[in-house]
Amino acid sequence: MYTRLASLLVICLPVALLTGCPPADDDDSAPPVDDDDTVIDYGDPPTATVDLLPDAPGAEDILVASIHAEDPEGGEVFLQVRWEMDGAAVDAYDDLLFVPTSATEVGEEWTVTVIPSDGGQDGAAATDAAVIGNGLPVLFAVTIAPQAPAEGDLLVATPGGTLDPDGDTVSVSYSWWVGGSESAVTGDTLSSADFGKGDTIWVVATPNDGLNDGAAVISNVVEAVNTEPSGVGATVDPASGTEETTFTCTGEGFDDIDGDTEGWLYTWEINGIFQVDGPTLDGGWF
Repeated sequence: MYTRLASLLVICLPVALLTGCPPADDDDSAPPVDDDDTVIDYGDPPTATVDLLPDAPGAEDILVASIHAEDPEGGEVFLQVRWEMDGAAVDAYDDLLFVPTSATEVGEEWTVTVIPSDGGQDGAAATDAAVIGNGLPVLFAVTIAPQAPAEGDLLVATPGGTLDPDGDTVSVSYSWWVGGSESAVTGDTLSSADFGKGDTIWVVATPNDGLNDGAAVISNVVEAVNTEPSGVGATVDPASGTEETTFTCTGEGFDDIDGDTEGWLYTWEINGIFQVDGPTLDGGWF
């Protein structure tokens, strides 16, 4: 009689495989170090946010990527920084946090993308974008002359230096103020037809680069002065007389460019010695 020896094969399966649950971590090591698991547990992926500054950049501004990143487990975060201009990658600035003004032009759209990593896994990418706006022109000063304009004079506005961050050509417009009110004159000169004696006058000059106005600049203030009147001559009536005669002097051909009321000052001279004021002279003086 033969006895068949039955062989026994014992297969031991981990509980986790049977239940579908992940293996338990049986030590207290913090990720990513785990001294008893063959697979490193990195925990949750890191996060990042980015702001492209300034919010409304001009061609004169440096573009700066302001980044905030953190790892949920408190681990070190590594960053990849990528730049694009109008949708095309600009490799020259990879992993830099800024783009210099020399690289940007008005109207370009720049985008920065930041990808955080904890050394084992990447977090979600963060992006921000900005369009390069027109840089405003600058006018440094404006002056008007002459300092004491009179009727018949022409006031002239002279602008100082200008600067445009984009290199655009700068023009200057003018607004004249006379006696505290804005006039209709917009050129760089103001004739005496637009002001009178006693008026305070200044000009407001505004730079423009063809796209936008820059900050306006106010000139020095001048005051229009009185213009001297003129006369053609004078007559004495009567032409001759005695000590009993009263002589009267009358001025002729009065003219005043300011339009002032006619007026005369008189001085009689007797033998080159005495001077008598007033329009008349009687025998009591000679």
